[in-house]
Amino acid sequence: MNIQEATTTALASGKCIKRTTEIWKRCKVQLGKRNVCHLYIEGKFLVQGWQPQAEDLIADDWVTE
Repeated sequence: MNIQEATTTALASGKCIKRTTEIWKRCKVQLGKRNVCHLYIEGKFLVQGWQPQAEDLIADDWVTE
């Protein structure tokens, strides 16, 4: 699914989003209701305020987790 669909689903269910590409296997993004996203790698907090790249925004391999 695209990032908009994944975000809508994740916010409704309280889940995170991630991509299915190899580089994203261990990463996920926790969405905040106050416009702040948190990036986790292997379950450990990495950074607050994740900023997607253009490739992430147009990708259609997003899933909820």
